[in-house]
Formats: sequence, structure tokens, C-alpha cells
Amino acid sequence: MATMVNTVTGQISSDDLGKTLVHEHFAFGFPGFQGDTLGPYDPKAIVETGLEVAERAKAHGVETIVDATPNECGRDVEVLREISERAEIQVICSTGYYFEGEGAPA
Repeated sequence: MATMVNTVTGQISSDDLGKTLVHEHFAFGFPGFQGDTLGPYDPKAIVETGLEVAERAKAHGVETIVDATPNECGRDVEVLREISERAEIQVICSTGYYFEGEGAPA
């Protein structure tokens, strides 16, 4: 019995996931990385790199990628949606926070 799965472009049936990479990161930075003046957060660059990676994954039969980036580590649903739509690959966006020892303070 299929269940519905939320992706960055809407719900799909679990039967439609296909070959899935279950723990990937299109971009990741430890909490506070957005304030790093040596490497500013650049959504356009992430999209371009993400498209290249998604195309390589698709060439190996991957249909779905689970992006496991937590909230305070650079998760950007709009960036993931753009990658998903342009690469025509399903992306599932994780929720939650990094573990306390490495994550943002409470």
C-alpha cells in the first residue's frame, strides 16, 4: 500500500520514489556559516552545482534525493525546489536541527 511523501514540489506516492539516495546534502554549513565573510552564501552557485550533481545522479538511475540538511545548517527549500524542477528529479527536504553537541545553542 502506497503512502504519500512530501517533496519540495509537492506530494508524490511512495511507489513513485524509484532509486533513492537517502542522505545527501546539496549544501551544508555548520551553524553561523552564513556570517562567514570568506565564503558568502550564494544560492545561485548552489543551484548550479546542485544541477550538475543531480544530472550525474540521474545518469545512474536515481529518481529521488533526500537532502538531510537540518534547519540551522543551510537548508534552503527554495534552492532545493529550483534544483528539483530544473533537473527533473524529486527532492525530499528534511526537517529538524543538528544534534546539540554540534548544532546551534538552544
